[in-house]
Amino acid sequence: MCNTLKESFQVYKKYCEGIAVLVNMFFDLTRPARALACQILKRASHQSLELYEFYQNCRRIIGNKNLEYPLVQIITMDHVLALEKCSSYIATSKPENSSTVSTKNVPAKLQAAMTGKMYEVDGISNVSLESQTLFSCTLETKISKVWVVFEDEDLDSSRVSL
Repeated sequence: MCNTLKESFQVYKKYCEGIAVLVNMFFDLTRPARALACQILKRASHQSLELYEFYQNCRRIIGNKNLEYPLVQIITMDHVLALEKCSSYIATSKPENSSTVSTKNVPAKLQAAMTGKMYEVDGISNVSLESQTLFSCTLETKISKVWVVFEDEDLDSSRVSL
């Protein structure tokens, strides 16, 4: 279970990077692409809260066991609705081919999310949509219908030098 959790931490890190990229390029997208991005962010909102609760349950059940749980960045529906509101405001106030976007009427939380600043969300955790790297490495999940049993190996024989 601990190895699975560690792998989920890595997947979550890449997931956060993907969400950050999506938010950073949100206002550069076409109107249909912004609508799709909002749908993705709505789903991410539900998933981030569920993941936060899952990690809390794992901490309670499994204990520490030297696991470094990531800080789950909660995406609230308020964030998504603010992006939708700004998107519809931009769509109604400017032609689609306009290249500049004014942020003077953008809510403070949204501006903080766009610039990567941290702030408190419902007392749960700090939220930041800034990423240190953009997809620095590729992770791939493969689903197989074949059950594979891994045998325990001696620690010395399992080490590989690079």
